[in-house]
Parts: sequence; structure tokens; C-alpha cells
Amino acid sequence: MLQSDRCYLLVDLRTAESLIALKSVGLWSMQFNVPLTVLPFIKPPLNTAKDVPKGAADLEAYKALRSEARRRVRHMELQRDMQRLELATMEGLDASQWQQLNSALLHTKDNPLAPMVLFNALHGCFVAATKAERDSARQALSVLLKAHYPLYGERFGPAVQAELTSLSDLLESEGVLSSPSIWFQGEVYRGAAHLPLLSARASALQRSEW
Repeated sequence: MLQSDRCYLLVDLRTAESLIALKSVGLWSMQFNVPLTVLPFIKPPLNTAKDVPKGAADLEAYKALRSEARRRVRHMELQRDMQRLELATMEGLDASQWQQLNSALLHTKDNPLAPMVLFNALHGCFVAATKAERDSARQALSVLLKAHYPLYGERFGPAVQAELTSLSDLLESEGVLSSPSIWFQGEVYRGAAHLPLLSARASALQRSEW
């Protein structure tokens, strides 16, 4: 499934963090001429706390405190991500449209859509201020995806969801635990913070090919 000569970005594009990764990793791939394929990874983050049996009051209070702390950190991170994206909301697509978009990414993995083209089309859906602008942006996204995947907009429902779940299970078996993640030369990197290291590796790889 994953080819050793490609780099993969595993994302859940419903989240601001993944949208930022789409832009930053997309630009990185252009700078270093690294073939990049964007694939959906639609799984909730691991939460081991929910598996801890209920116990003493002190333990329950501690777990509640940790849970609230995590919630506050996630909220602050989301606010920063939205500021970086210059967005007020990411509600431009409904559940069916997200499913179809992820299906298109899966079925075009061998001839992938340019990440920055995808980012700009998605960003246009989110930044639209009026209904007319949103409808126009969604139509532009549909035309773009249908040009790469003629069945876009025609396949949805349980069968498509089963394909996406199967893909996420496969990626999980390769070591991907959350999105966004980068798969490069058989190794998994969590988030775009690893781009400086990946830049050094990509440069070294290019030198070895000269």
C-alpha cells in the first residue's frame, strides 16, 4: 500500500491541525521535490484514561483535573491554529462531502492531487463569508476532485466508510496512531514539527542521488 519512494501525509482534514499540516508539508514537498501523497486517517486519538477502572475518590478527582487540563490545552491549540489559518470556522462541508473527499484522496493515491491545490480549494470553502461564496467554493472543490476522480459525488455511505476504515486500520498497522502524521521512508513522524529533520533527510537523499 505505502510505496517506499513516496512520502505520505496522513490527515483528518476536518481539523485545523491537519489543514495546517497540509499547507506546511505541501510547501515542504515542493521545496525539496519530494513526491507527496495525501491520505485520510480517520480515527479518534488514543485515550487510555477511559480504560482505567473507576476507583478511589482521589483518583477520580485527579483524572477529572487532568481531563480538564487537556481540554483547556486543546482549546488553546485550536485557537492558535485557527489564527494561523485566518479562519473563524471550519464548517464549510457536511459529513457526506467529507466522506466523498476522503474517498477521492484514497482512490487517487497513485496519481495524487497536488497538496497546495487541495489546501487552497478547502481554505476557500472555509473562508467564504456568504452562502453564495460558500456554494461557489464547494462547486470549485467538486469540479477539482471530479477531474481527478470521476466517481466523486457518486459513491457514499457504508461501503465508502468501510474502505476508509480499512485504510486507517492498515495505516495503524504501519505505526500511524494519529493525524496529522508523515510517513517518510518507512518511518512515521507525528505532526509537521518534524519538518526540519525531514528537510535534512531529504537533502541527504538528494545528494546521494547526484
